[in-house]
Amino acid sequence: MWFARPPRPRTAARLLPLLACAALSGCLSERAVNSRWGPRVDDSLARDMVVVQPFQLDVHLGLRDVQDDEAWEPVDDHLDVGVTIRTPIPSATRAAFDLGVRYGYDESERGTTEVESQIIELDAGLLFAFADPGTLVQPYVGAGLALVFVDNETTVDTAATREREAALGRYLRTGLAVEFRPAQLVGLELRYLDGDDVQLDGRDIALEAYTVALTFGARF
Repeated sequence: MWFARPPRPRTAARLLPLLACAALSGCLSERAVNSRWGPRVDDSLARDMVVVQPFQLDVHLGLRDVQDDEAWEPVDDHLDVGVTIRTPIPSATRAAFDLGVRYGYDESERGTTEVESQIIELDAGLLFAFADPGTLVQPYVGAGLALVFVDNETTVDTAATREREAALGRYLRTGLAVEFRPAQLVGLELRYLDGDDVQLDGRDIALEAYTVALTFGARF
């Protein structure tokens, strides 16, 4: 059963945690850039070098918290799995195209009622790294557009009702990756999704969520 949702918080307040993480990432990158795998490069030469991000594949495993809890209850906490690809932008320094796909799932069973919810995202945007590849600590921030597909199914006894919706969203993500071995990374990421409303159970429901995820990456 869908419930009326409270008024949505102001956009600025929702983005404060992500903006704080991005600011912290910029500060950390100044110290991290001096800790690299392999021999050090003279600072005067490093300033003249243009570093292009290599191809990188990341796997994300985390938890998505849908903000409109009353409207999405009892399926408002999704297990989230995703794969993102960074592809270099020619002649760009530390910037890359950010492409990804994500899948979220939650289910709940109460008596004779069972609810399943699935969310699939196709993402495209830009990502900026605050440190060069090979640096021990690599903060980053990214933003872009997401095409979101929602699939909810409610079963009462043996009668099932299925609703499918699609919406356009905007995402902002920031994280910190540690290159523990050459071209192999592990990290933590915070991601925010602000999507257009979807119509479920005959009502407009907010599509807004935060995701906290572990990331595992490899650079090629």
